[in-house]
Order: sequence, then structure tokens, then C-alpha cells
Amino acid sequence: MVAYEFDQHLPEFNLVGDDLNLLANVGTLIVPEIDAVLSEFYAHALNDADLAKYFKTEASVDHARMEQKAHWINLFSGRFDADYFASVQRVGAIHAKIDLPLFAYVSAYSKATGRLLEALTRKAQVPPKRFRGVREADDRLGPMLSVLSRAFAFDMQCVVEVTIGIWRDEQQRLFDHMEVAVGALAEGNLGHVIPDPDYSDFPRRYDPMRRDFNATVARLAAIVRDIGASMEKLMYETESVTRAAQDLSGRTASQAASLEQTAAAMEELTVSVQGSAQNTRAAADVAREARQEVTRGAGVVSDAAKAMEMIKQSSDRISQITGVINDISFQTNLLALNAGVEAARAGDAGRGFAVVAQEVRALAAKSSQAAREIDQLISESAAHVSSGVGLMDEAGSTLEGIVVSFERVSVLAGEIASAAQEQSQGLGEVNLSVGQMDEITQKNAQMVEQTNDALHKLSLQAKDVQRLLGSLQIEPNSSASTGTGRGPSARGIAA
Repeated sequence: MVAYEFDQHLPEFNLVGDDLNLLANVGTLIVPEIDAVLSEFYAHALNDADLAKYFKTEASVDHARMEQKAHWINLFSGRFDADYFASVQRVGAIHAKIDLPLFAYVSAYSKATGRLLEALTRKAQVPPKRFRGVREADDRLGPMLSVLSRAFAFDMQCVVEVTIGIWRDEQQRLFDHMEVAVGALAEGNLGHVIPDPDYSDFPRRYDPMRRDFNATVARLAAIVRDIGASMEKLMYETESVTRAAQDLSGRTASQAASLEQTAAAMEELTVSVQGSAQNTRAAADVAREARQEVTRGAGVVSDAAKAMEMIKQSSDRISQITGVINDISFQTNLLALNAGVEAARAGDAGRGFAVVAQEVRALAAKSSQAAREIDQLISESAAHVSSGVGLMDEAGSTLEGIVVSFERVSVLAGEIASAAQEQSQGLGEVNLSVGQMDEITQKNAQMVEQTNDALHKLSLQAKDVQRLLGSLQIEPNSSASTGTGRGPSARGIAA
């Protein structure tokens, strides 16, 4: 609010015309009391912790006292000219600068002006000749108190308006800078900083807020830089993982195909082993049957050997009998020979007997010859029987060995059949495990494909984040420290 605007408010307080002269007359009474009232006021202020903090030194107290005294003198002159309004600006600016609360100013002002009103009441009891252009003495106190009260109210209103105006102007400048800064943020410019009050019109009162905002934006820019660096690393790692996943996908697919082939081969091997087990069991059965047949054959050979032994014994007996026949033939031949000799001696009488003797000798010779042939045949038969008995013994021993071998073959075939059965069961379990591995591998392949898809989407999202981060300006403006960059122009305090 400027000076002429204050002038426009004077009629509202009835501070025009004769009231201004009356105020000047009042001033002649209370100006001498200003020093005492201000001394008392500042002494009280220094003892009040809430007020003392606004006065750092004795020099500041003296300066404030002198400023207030000069201001009141201008007020009590009743002129309300440029000097008065300049004084109002100074007092209001001081209050705004030290951030004096309005309630503290109003309460302190009320106390001080109350003492001045009391002083006026005392001094108004003087003869009326000391006043110019006023009513009779009996009626002068009321109007003087009234005009002084209205002057105090006007003065307090003007100072408060100046203080509030300065604060409002500072807030507006704060809002202007914040609007620019927030606008820069909205545009993705993280390098914009609110300039220092030494280089711009930014209100120093809000400098902590400015520093906090700049620090926050700087921290945000650092976070964005870190995110950008992390996204680059993430992209690199994602690409590496994608390549590894693709390689894994290929290996998994190859493994799945190999497992599928292995499962088929295991299935065929299982069938083959099961067939082998069945054949082995059949072979074991055949071996057992063969062992039984060989055992029976061994029995037959044994019986044949016994029969051959009996034949040998019979041949031996026949040989003995032929020996006896041969002896009888020999004796018969001797007797026939003797009979022939005797028949010869008998002459014609013994001729028939000699013929008989001769026939007997011939028969004896034939019997002996037959006996010798039979004996020879018996000997040959005995030799063959003996050889046959030996061969039968060898055949029996061989058959016994074959029986033992067949028993071993049967046992081994049983063991092989059991092993083949166990192998078949084991292969069945292996085949089941291979099937489960194949199923798991297929699921792994699906998961790898899903992982590849997720990594692809992650890569796209990371690229989107990088693109968004790339749209942000994170480097500080080169002219931000001097306040010559983007921002409100410098403005002074409203006059």
C-alpha cells in the first residue's frame, strides 16, 4: 500500500480539517512524554522473553527507540505528509524484517499508547490559552483523547498494512520462484535451482525453505542419476540373463529331445529285457527238462551197463562150456582114434566099426572146430562187451557230468531269470524316472520360455524407464547461483 492510499483512509478515521490541528495541539502536550514512555516500554520488552529475542543488542534497542520516537513526532504533528508515510514504511519494514508477530506489536503499541493517553489526561488540566482553535477548556479533554486514539488507530493500521504488505510481497515472490521451480520440475528439469537471495529478489526470510527445496531437488536428481546408472546395469544384466535364458532354453529343448529319445530307448530296452527275462525263464525250464531227460538217460545207460555186464558173465560161462565141449571133442577124437586102431586090428569084422569110428572122429573134429569158432566168437563178443561196458561207464560218467552241468545251467538260468526280472523292474523304474524327468524338463522348458518372455517385457520396461529418465534434465543451470537464469525478476519492497 502506497502513501496516497493511506491518504484515502484518513477521512475514515475523521483525521481531517480541525481534527488535524487538534492532533497537533495534543502533540505539543505528549511529545515531551515520549522518551519516558518508550524507556519504560523497552525496559519491559527486554524483561519479556518473547519480546527480548527481537532486540539482539543495546544498539538495536536504541535504534528502535529513536525510530519510534521520530515516527510518533511525525504522527503528532498532524501533517500526515511524505515524511510520516516514509516513517510508516520504515517501521513496518523493520517489523517485517524481524518477523515481529502482529499480536506482540498490537499489544505493545496498546500499552505504550495507553501511557500516552494517561499523560494527555494529566496535562489536559492546564489553562485553555495554551490551545489554538479549540473549544472551551471544560470540553477539550474528550475531543483530545478521541483524536489521539483515532490517530493511534490509524497509525497502527498503517504500520500493520505495511508489514502485511511486505510479507505478502515476500510471499508473492516466494510463490513466483516456487512456481518457476515447480514448473521446471513438471517439465522434467531437475537442474533448476532457486537462486540465492544475495543474487535475486528471493525473500531471505524463506531462505531455509529455498535451501531445503534445492537440496530436495538435488537429492532427487542424484536419485535419478543413480536410477539411470542402475537401469543401465539392469539392462546389461537383463541382456546377460536373457542370453543365458535363451541358451538355457536351447539346452533345455535339446535335453527334452534327448530325454524323449532316451525314454523311447528305455521303453524298447525294457521290452527287450522283459522278453529276455521270459526267454531266460523258458531256457531255465528247458534246462530243467533236459536235466531230467539226461538223468533218465544216465539211468538207462547204467541199466545197459549192467546188462552188458550180465552178457559178459554169460559169455564167460559160454566160454567155459565151449572149453568143456572142446575137451570132450578131444577125448572123443582120441577114443575114435583108438577105436579105429582096434577095428583095424579086427580086420573085416571091425571094418564097420572103423567106419563108425571114422565118422565119430569127423564129428568130434567138427565139434572141436565149432567149439573153437564159438570160443573165438565168444572171445570176440566178450571183448566187444568189455569195450561196450567201458563205453557205457564212460557214457554214464559223461551223462553224470552233463546232469551236473545241466543242474548248474538250470541254477544259472534261474539266477539269470531272476536278475533279468530285477533288471526289468529296475528298468521300469528308470523308465518311470526318465518319464518324470522328461515331464519336468518339458515344464522347465515352458518356464524358461515364460522367463524369456518376462525378461523381454522387463527389458522393454527398462528401456521405457531409461527413455523417461533421458527426458529429465538433472544438471544444474549454469546461471542459477547468480539469479540470472529462469525465474522472477528482482523487485524491491513496495513503497
